[in-house]
Amino acid sequence: MIVKHIIKIYSRLFKASLGTFGLFSKDFLTTLGVPFYLLFTHVCFCLDNLFFPGYKKVEIKNPIFIIGHPRSGTTFFHRLMIKTDDYLNFMSWQLFFPSITSRKLIKPIIDRKIAKGKAVIFPPETGHYSRLDLQEEEEQLFMHNCDSQFTSIIFSLGFGKADFDELLFNDEQKHQPKSVEFFKNCLKRHIYYTGKKQVMARCNFSGMRILHLAKAFPDAKFIYFYRNPMESIPSHLSLNHSVFDYKWGLDKIGEERMQIYINRRYRYNVTYYKYMENVLNNNEALKERVMQIHYPQLLEDFEATINRALSFMNVEISDELKKAIDEQAEKQKSYQRKHKVYELSKFGLSEEQIRKDLDFMFEKIKR
Repeated sequence: MIVKHIIKIYSRLFKASLGTFGLFSKDFLTTLGVPFYLLFTHVCFCLDNLFFPGYKKVEIKNPIFIIGHPRSGTTFFHRLMIKTDDYLNFMSWQLFFPSITSRKLIKPIIDRKIAKGKAVIFPPETGHYSRLDLQEEEEQLFMHNCDSQFTSIIFSLGFGKADFDELLFNDEQKHQPKSVEFFKNCLKRHIYYTGKKQVMARCNFSGMRILHLAKAFPDAKFIYFYRNPMESIPSHLSLNHSVFDYKWGLDKIGEERMQIYINRRYRYNVTYYKYMENVLNNNEALKERVMQIHYPQLLEDFEATINRALSFMNVEISDELKKAIDEQAEKQKSYQRKHKVYELSKFGLSEEQIRKDLDFMFEKIKR
């Protein structure tokens, strides 16, 4: 089931890359390497069973999953909680190589790149600073199964004319339980590899597979961040705009392909909001396991919001982390955004359209 899904999504990625960048471009040639990378990863997973079978005995207890629409505070909260290395977290290179076997093989190469100052993936001015040796979000683990919306951001899938609604997820998709089991085994491997036991995972897009996660991790709790769509949507699209310009160059992508991406991304954003509200309003059992945080609470009532989250998660907090939280509380008073947010008109959107499509969210943020 998973193999069939990977082949289906990759075939669309292949066509999208070819149509966007052309046959002899460096970017298209990179796309040709994706199957070999995925094959390497899955072969190494098999080797883990031979060389590191102990990971299978690892138990995951009381995991915390941070979900929410991008640009709603998830990155900030996650990086604050893992700042002192109290909890399980992944550096970018470890997400690229989640197998223990692959890490043993690749780590010397990664160490050399870092030593030579070649660790930056995305610079701060893109709006999302990323390095090989900086913690990143666990959602990216699903990309090894071509099963995350990140596949349309990190790769050129989003510029293709064919939709990929499978990456939106829903409760009836047959491959989802296998995909979540794959994710669970990645976490087990990392616990085995690092010795850190408390999972504090950021999985923005996996809000749309929250029911599958809740079933696979029956004692898990979820922190759900939401924000005024009039702020989060242009911020998210502006971030994508900056990242794509840095990674590929907007001139290479072209206006038509970029607009295809924007239209689809907006539709998926709307679907995300609708799905989450439907689940939270109609699943009483899940409600008790989800804490909702409205983005302005982080800015206007930081300490109280963090303390409320810590109480809900019921996790131990070290003196070092408490100090880091206190220091961040002071920094919040002078926080300034690092990337430019464009007007909605740049993306072919309007306030009227967003208010019409997401009227229920505007009602929610008034409460």
